[in-house]
Amino acid sequence: MKSSRALLFSILALVGCTGATNPIDTTGMTEASMNLDQEHVGPLLTGISKMFSAGFSPNEAAKITDQVDGLWVGQTGNWEFTVTFNGKPARLVIAAYKDDSDAPDLYFFSSPDVATQITKELAAFSEANGI
Repeated sequence: MKSSRALLFSILALVGCTGATNPIDTTGMTEASMNLDQEHVGPLLTGISKMFSAGFSPNEAAKITDQVDGLWVGQTGNWEFTVTFNGKPARLVIAAYKDDSDAPDLYFFSSPDVATQITKELAAFSEANGI
């Protein structure tokens, strides 16, 4: 049974499907979140990556975009970064829940200052894209 499961996960990895990841403790962190179409995930994450001088680059945003796209309905992906925001280090946790095949929920957890700025970015992105 274990060898069958290992084979299945290996095949899924080869075809680009990512599995769910373990949750990350976000106790004491502030949340910003949004539901959006998969086609908007990359541009949104790239825009958010530009808020930070280090720790979460456009390349990392692209990797997460691919991983979110690879999630199956009902799966959650979680990623953690140490970013630099306004010259100070901050913890950033990004979670994606695929409740629909083409419309994931994205959650961002960080300090109040970072979460407030992300919320502003989400609102501006929504307005610019008619979401």
